[in-house]
Amino acid sequence: MFEIGASPSLREMTAADVPAVLAIQEPGAVLGLSDVFPQDLHPFPRDAVGQRWLEEIATPGIDCDVVLLNGVIVGFAAVRGDELLHFGIAVEHWGTGTAQAAHDAVLERMQTRGVQRAWLTVFANNERGRRFYERQGWRATGDRTHSSFPPYPELLRYERALDRGTRVRAVGSTRIAEVNWSAPSGIRSHEQTVPVGHGAEAWRLATAEVLHWGVKTRSGFIVRPDAGTDLRVAEDRDYTLVARVGPLGIREPVRVLAVLDLPDRCGFAYGTRPGHPVAGEEAFIVHRDVDGRVWFTQRSLTQPGLGPWRLAFPAVLVAQRWYRRRYARALTGILTDGG
Repeated sequence: MFEIGASPSLREMTAADVPAVLAIQEPGAVLGLSDVFPQDLHPFPRDAVGQRWLEEIATPGIDCDVVLLNGVIVGFAAVRGDELLHFGIAVEHWGTGTAQAAHDAVLERMQTRGVQRAWLTVFANNERGRRFYERQGWRATGDRTHSSFPPYPELLRYERALDRGTRVRAVGSTRIAEVNWSAPSGIRSHEQTVPVGHGAEAWRLATAEVLHWGVKTRSGFIVRPDAGTDLRVAEDRDYTLVARVGPLGIREPVRVLAVLDLPDRCGFAYGTRPGHPVAGEEAFIVHRDVDGRVWFTQRSLTQPGLGPWRLAFPAVLVAQRWYRRRYARALTGILTDGG
């Protein structure tokens, strides 16, 4: 069972771990790489991949690890010098922030070992994987190679600086799955928790509102999906928020980074896109305790925007504080107004 608030950790992989790693790797490959390896023609090569893991575990200079959550293997990673050779998280933990936290742990270890610039390769047609790494600060170099597995698809090289002046943590740092949040240093952060109500009905209404941008719309924003009309939040989906400031409407392009929908904790985090007045993230989380009390938590990480917005940053912070007060009150009336 997934325990909210737990953080992933790394442990050295052994040969005994390989079956568990393959049980995680295969579903992720089938689901995430179907456009790269059509399963009717190129099914997941379990035996070959398993043998490769055994060889890499035994090879000096390759560090193979499993990712643990509550003592259970939920992912894997391998590093060879300055190369992030393999990395993956169990499908059921996609979108929970586990992948970002494990990724950060791997890169922080590389950083402590003196790696100043890391690199990896990702399949050109693996759109989900490319978006994940780009959100973590990796950038494509333009170099291309090909996989050793049929049908030998194209691989793109990505690099990322890890020098001491660079923050390892990129987006996904609002950590919606974590109860006790440690905001990254060097960036303006905010967290506030307020009570919403008590009981199953309060939970039902609050979660429905949060997962449909209710905190924003109840605070005066207009929310427009960039594609389609469904307002339910979805990972990697783009939206445009319109903030009302007097007679003006300020457009705020954003992208949902992670969505959490569990029996006692749900919410989402979104990051800013070019054109937003600030650069950073915001998260809205609804959670309930063992006594049935329902709470709302908002988190944010804020840096100055680009271009003319950088000069307006002091005024933007004033508006941000005003809206935060509205967020804190957004869900308090759902039981009396019927949602």
